[in-house]
Formats: sequence, C-alpha cells, structure tokens
Amino acid sequence: MKIFGTRGAIIVSAAAALLLTACGGETAPTTIPATSTVVAATAVVAPTETAVPVATVAPTAIVEIVATPSPEPTATVAPTATPEPTPTPEPTAVPTATPVPTPTPVVALTYNEFGFSLQLDQGAEIQNAGTPSESQGLISMGLGEVNALLSWLPRGNNEVLALVNTTYDLLQDSQPGVTFETLQDGEISAGGESGVFLGYRSTDSSGAAQPGLIGSWICVDAETAFTLTLRGNDPTLVQLRFDRLLDTFACSS
Repeated sequence: MKIFGTRGAIIVSAAAALLLTACGGETAPTTIPATSTVVAATAVVAPTETAVPVATVAPTAIVEIVATPSPEPTATVAPTATPEPTPTPEPTAVPTATPVPTPTPVVALTYNEFGFSLQLDQGAEIQNAGTPSESQGLISMGLGEVNALLSWLPRGNNEVLALVNTTYDLLQDSQPGVTFETLQDGEISAGGESGVFLGYRSTDSSGAAQPGLIGSWICVDAETAFTLTLRGNDPTLVQLRFDRLLDTFACSS
C-alpha cells in the first residue's frame, strides 16, 4: 500500500470540492483553516516482535573453599578444689574435780571406870545412876538419837539369858501404857566374852513405835555380869550403836 503524504491529502480534498460544485449542489463554503493538519492514513504495521533482552549474567566468582583446620581441643583444667579451712579445735574443758569430802574423824572418848572400858563418840553424854562401884552400878548414855543403859552386878547365879528376860520384863512393868513385842534373839560377843541378845519393839498409845535391843554377857575373870539396853526411833541407828558398844567393850584385866 502506497502511503500518501500530507501534500497528496490536500489535493484529494480539493478535487472532491470541485466535484460537488459541478453537480450543482450548493455547498457551504468550506473554510480551510490557515493551518490544516490532515492526518494521513497510517498503515497498520504489525508490531515487530521485540526481542527480550537476555540478562547478562556476571560470571560467578569461583570461591575456593579452604578447609579451616579445627582448633586443637583445649584441655579442660579441673578447678583446683579450695581446701576447707581446718577448724580450730576448741579447747577441751578440763572437768573440775569434785572435791571428795574428807570424813571427819570420829574422836573416840574412852570410858574406863569400875572395872571395864568402852569407846564412845565425842559428844556422848554419860550419867551415873546412884553410886556405882566395880561390883555393881548403872550408867546412862546419850548417843545422839539413841539412849543406852549399861548395868552390871556380881555374877552369882545369874545367867545371861535370865538377865535378858528380866530386863525385858522390867521395861514392860515400868511402862504400863506401852505395848511390847519381841522380834528376834541370838548370840553376841563383847570383850571376848559370849552372850545373848533380844530385839523388841515398843508402841505407845499414839501408835509411835520404838525399836530396842537388849544384850547380856559375863566377864568371867571379874565374875561380873553386864546388861546393855538401847532404844531409839531409827532401827538401823540403834543397831549401829549397839554393835559399836559391843565391839569396843573390854573387861578389866
């Protein structure tokens, strides 16, 4: 197809106007503008396929991978144990020795009268009854909580068992309001001489009881018979005092 330029288009338009005049038609005067732009028919051109630009790929740099040497394992040092402080030993308390009380020595008081002797603890009270002599007499002894009576008389026909029984009967007769009860009897020894004893208990009207002991022996050389009577509230104390008097008694030589 021939493409007309701008000049050709103007010519065609003028020819058309003349043709209309010749045909007798009134045609309104056509005013052609001073400047008239005639758009020529433009041939439609099929769009040319645009080539897609190929992206230029920059060359990839070849990176050389260098193996990084693994670090040598560092030996783990075990933490040094902090030594525990040595505890300061507490001073051992020295136990205070408990003072052992020193027993007070018993000062013996020797009674040496009327043909016999015996040991009494200091503080013992001795009283004579009547006017004693070597042949016969009676003394009372206060031995703390224990009361004692010691009597002597010529042996004659007296036997130790009879002397004990007689003494026991006299005690009952002298205390009519007191009840007596015998507990035990047996043998004793005083000053190397054999004898017998009787244990008893007396109870008054209030119910208070007192234990007692009666002992009798004979000093053969002096032909003298002795009778010892003790009583008190504590039977143990009565027994201790009784034994002590017998152990320390001595017939005169």
